[in-house]
Amino acid sequence: MPDFYRNLNLTILVSAYFSDPRQRLNLPRGEVLIREGERNERLYLLIRGKLGASSLSGDGEQTALVHFDPGMFLGVFSFFSKTFRSSMTITAEEDCELAFMEKDQPVITNEAGETLAEQFMPVIMADLSHRHTRMVEVARDKERAYKELIQSQKLSALGQLAAGIAHELNNALSVLGGGAVWLGEVIPERLGEIAPEILEPLETGLTQGRALSSREARQRRKAIEAKFSLPRPLLEQLAGSGLDPAHLPKDPEEIRRVMAFWEIGATLFGMSVAARQAAHVVKSVKGLGAPHAADRVSLDLNGTVQDAMILLKSLLRQVNVESDLGDLPHIPGNRGELIQVWVNLIKNAGDSLLHDRTPDPQIRISSTLEGEWAVVRIRDNGPGIPAGIQGEIFQPNITTKVSGLSFGLGLGLPIVQRLVDGYGGKINFVSRPGETVFTVSLPVNGIPAGEKTA
Repeated sequence: MPDFYRNLNLTILVSAYFSDPRQRLNLPRGEVLIREGERNERLYLLIRGKLGASSLSGDGEQTALVHFDPGMFLGVFSFFSKTFRSSMTITAEEDCELAFMEKDQPVITNEAGETLAEQFMPVIMADLSHRHTRMVEVARDKERAYKELIQSQKLSALGQLAAGIAHELNNALSVLGGGAVWLGEVIPERLGEIAPEILEPLETGLTQGRALSSREARQRRKAIEAKFSLPRPLLEQLAGSGLDPAHLPKDPEEIRRVMAFWEIGATLFGMSVAARQAAHVVKSVKGLGAPHAADRVSLDLNGTVQDAMILLKSLLRQVNVESDLGDLPHIPGNRGELIQVWVNLIKNAGDSLLHDRTPDPQIRISSTLEGEWAVVRIRDNGPGIPAGIQGEIFQPNITTKVSGLSFGLGLGLPIVQRLVDGYGGKINFVSRPGETVFTVSLPVNGIPAGEKTA
């Protein structure tokens, strides 16, 4: 079985539904198993060989998405969504042998009395997680190609040159985003029929994600400790979830079960945020060379900081990230642009800490209202930016390296400055060994879109 199935016990499922020798299929190399948009009423298990999946782009070209190795399931989403329409074309890259089950195949009842979809729910989740990982790898490959591209071109040409990359990334993002949305709809519907008591934690995760700040989580933990006697990991997870302790069961095992469903919802929420933000970045890259007014609405600035932290959660697992977000009024802005600012600054801090192997690496993110300005500070205890290049870090194609470390792609900080300038805002920093602080100040009342300077 593939690595991403390693924690799943699939022996019973394979034995129950894929052991009939009459339900076998040999597929020669080059043959198509499933075509995009066509009907698929089977769930496949690859026994031998290798297959590749692709999707048709807007210009009629096939864009490679994922590969399937022995032990992987195929047709998961078209089969369980009940639309029975494939979202991609799957072709044999080698001679293949597959086992399959039909849509009307009798369900073998297990001890829990689960439906077919419930029995395969771990497979669905693992498959989506694997696809997400592969899409991230595809995006990183494109990013590396993009880095080589921008080194040889002027900033003013970025819009035209990025168009080819953008449509390929959009294909991958549409699969990721569509899968997250579908799971967010079907999981509550299916599980709510048999266990309505888990709908509240599941929906809370789906709609709010991991939205609480470190300060809020600490305050909640004290209140929860007074009511429950729980292991510390479960206590911290519960404190950060936003779930109402008054509605929780008393039994720790039941609480653990509730938190498992909250985690499913929060993970899907994070994936949806990632897909939306990646789509925004792809779109915004095309406009880097030409200033234009992005659509602005009244928004929660702290919410954009929290979204950025969600996007970077997996990259900063080894860093202690704390947030202290004060009360701020809503400001006029574009959510994607602001998330782009915070992602660049937070990721730079994390890269510096991890590359330097800073003991007890810490990032502290705070927000305050200072007169007519909403101020966000991102502080780290890393090695600092070398004094010799501190005056140049906002220039295009200037990388700030510390012992080989490169902050961003060489355009990260210039992009941040362009976006902040476009809001009539200010960005500055102080840096020395052991502490770097970037401060972004944005006017609470904003500036008219027609007066944007970037």
